[in-house]
Amino acid sequence: MNWSLLPPVCLGLGLTGGLTLSHIIAPRKSFVSKWGKTCLQVSVVLLGFSVPLADVWQAGREGFLLALGTIVSILAAGLLLAKALRTPSRLAALVAAGTAICGGSAIAALAPVLGADADEVAASLATVFLLNAVALFLFPVLGHAFALSPVSFGHWSALAIHDTSSVVGAALAFSPESLPTAATVKLARALWIVPLCLAAAAFLRHRRTHGDISSTASPTARPRRWAALAQWVPWFIPGFLAASFVRAFLPAPLTDVLGALSKVGFALSLFLIGLGINKGVFFRAGRNALGLGLLLWIGASMGTFLLVAR
Repeated sequence: MNWSLLPPVCLGLGLTGGLTLSHIIAPRKSFVSKWGKTCLQVSVVLLGFSVPLADVWQAGREGFLLALGTIVSILAAGLLLAKALRTPSRLAALVAAGTAICGGSAIAALAPVLGADADEVAASLATVFLLNAVALFLFPVLGHAFALSPVSFGHWSALAIHDTSSVVGAALAFSPESLPTAATVKLARALWIVPLCLAAAAFLRHRRTHGDISSTASPTARPRRWAALAQWVPWFIPGFLAASFVRAFLPAPLTDVLGALSKVGFALSLFLIGLGINKGVFFRAGRNALGLGLLLWIGASMGTFLLVAR
């Protein structure tokens, strides 16, 4: 089976359905979003059955410093560009975190810590979704044009594309050999959500304690923010590692089937994600969020490409 055609075709079908049948899908958007996310997470775990644990360790070790360097650089660039573009601080922080770490997951985790409102969350998520869709189609074309190796493309897609779904979709579209590297480095990058949110919460608490900023939150609002952060647990990451460990004890035909199921699951999750994007997404992104997100994404894509293509 030609796996490379499956991700862009499924996302294209989803986008077509989301844009043309929005009146039917809109009332069921939460259902589509929930199952798209669940399908993606289960597929990540299933992918672990086809990746040896030694390969996971090697890819994670190689990608650790790259991920840390790109995350710090993107967050710093986001703060500087936000001032130049006059982007509201919380919106800028959400867009920068989504670009630096893990797209919608980072935004969802950081939003309650910052006390972001619904409009800010919607704008940042819409920006990430739009750029993810572009990356899924564009990155494999550029990877082939610049003759990247499967491993180099895996690193590039994992460091420059926002969401896990688009990372694995782009890697699968480029070459199935890119998928293990892309998924492993991306999951290692996603782990930085937790320290970022903890650091943001500590920073805001410090500023409030010293009177640098005012807080309109009630005494019970802050504990709720910490509780929301504590409840965010990326269970599919330890699930992926556990599956990779168990793989050594399973027969090859079974791991091949589980690996194929993961690829089908990734394609289905892309379809569901595309289905959830409607015309309103373009308006929710707005000029501020979209302009900042686009500049950060272009910079991240070019910078990481130079790193992995050496």
